[in-house]
Amino acid sequence: MKEVRKKSFDAATNEMLIKAHRSKTEVIWDRADAMQPQCGFGRMNICCSDCSEGPCRVNPFADVPQQTICGRTQADLVSGSFLKQAADGAVAFAGLGLEFNAKLDARALQTVCTTRDSMLAPADYSFRVSEIGQTVAKTLQAIREVKEQVYGKTEPKVVAANMGALKADAANIVLLGHTAPQLVQAVVNAASKHAVPCNVVALCGGEANGGLPVLTNYDSQEMPLLTGAVDLLITGSQCVMPATVSLAKTRKVALLAASALNDEKKIKEAVETAAQAFQQRRGKDVQIPGAVEQVNSGFTAANSKQAFKALQTATAKGALKGMVYLGGCGNIAQTQDARIVQTAEKLLADGYVLVTAGCAGAALAKAGMCRQEYAAREGLKNIAELNLPPVLHIGACHDADWFLEMARDAKTNGVPVFVVLQEINHNKVLATAVAFASQGLKTYVDMGEAASLPGLKLPGELLPLAELPQLMPKPAAVAAAR
Repeated sequence: MKEVRKKSFDAATNEMLIKAHRSKTEVIWDRADAMQPQCGFGRMNICCSDCSEGPCRVNPFADVPQQTICGRTQADLVSGSFLKQAADGAVAFAGLGLEFNAKLDARALQTVCTTRDSMLAPADYSFRVSEIGQTVAKTLQAIREVKEQVYGKTEPKVVAANMGALKADAANIVLLGHTAPQLVQAVVNAASKHAVPCNVVALCGGEANGGLPVLTNYDSQEMPLLTGAVDLLITGSQCVMPATVSLAKTRKVALLAASALNDEKKIKEAVETAAQAFQQRRGKDVQIPGAVEQVNSGFTAANSKQAFKALQTATAKGALKGMVYLGGCGNIAQTQDARIVQTAEKLLADGYVLVTAGCAGAALAKAGMCRQEYAAREGLKNIAELNLPPVLHIGACHDADWFLEMARDAKTNGVPVFVVLQEINHNKVLATAVAFASQGLKTYVDMGEAASLPGLKLPGELLPLAELPQLMPKPAAVAAAR
């Protein structure tokens, strides 16, 4: 493994990467190196395997524009790929809604589950994407309503972020992936009543609004298992890498699927499993990175009314420029977390208050930007006067409706609002972008290699991030990230 310090912006992840290298444990960075060179046609979304005549691809540099066997053009392929990804993300959110027992509209489910196998980029492309966006917005609202029922009236909580949130002297239960709030609450309750001290932490979908520590983000989800301190891994239905499950088995970490914990008895048995694993490792050496940050998490429009009123006043006076949702998944093709942190620094310096969630939120939390003390930094005086963290952490990526509620209030009161979604690796985030745009928010998305292709048509307020160059960190700055 070359130049570990450039693999991640996060010191804890780099510490575990060194341990993985020394123990000859293969992790995501190793698999990415072994996969090179990756298919350039696939990265640009100009290949197709929709029928048995293919697979086909078109040459973007051909003197005469190429077509697939059935006659699809480059623009057809890119637009069709975008539509499929957005629809796939919408279906994923619908699945979460059903899993969480949210009240989903039957017509909404039909909308996202209907495919149009015309083999053409549909003439009503923009309408179809807008239709998907509206459906995702409704689904996110239904998920929020379930969480409000489970957690009740919430206030921002101070939780820990990064792998330092693991405890050597307690049974560590890790919730990985999107997990129903009912289960999160039940596990926390059962753990709090056990005779053995238990520490429940989460990443990639179970964190924040339930008041759980934010352990790390998607690309580094294998790293906590290398500490030797994870006693039970509970896997949700989405955003769980197969490699993480395999690593848990290899390292003999107790592993349970969230779907199997469907009654109180099984949840108590799961906590007991973690407690027994802890008793067996008690006294043995573990390597928990010392990196840990405090995060103010769980902000909503309802619990932050005074702060948003202050934001409105500051914006009207010209002291601040508005509010930006900064999200995304991360990407190990570059230094993990570096771009999202650098973009946040640039936006804060320019006078924007940020809202974040999901894996981007974990990156910013690990960087210490989701605590009020960060606003004391030079150049952030106007943000500090709001008595808020400069970056408001609202929860998992499926908690995006809390931001939509904030955005509606902010726009009503004259506060400019827009969205930046960098390094989109999962279709749920792309579907979220479409939902934001469908609600009239100017939303910039990282389309990767496809952004440079002609013929990419995005609807309404959805724009390629390439059209916002002032927010893009310079490559040299990324390469020099610690």
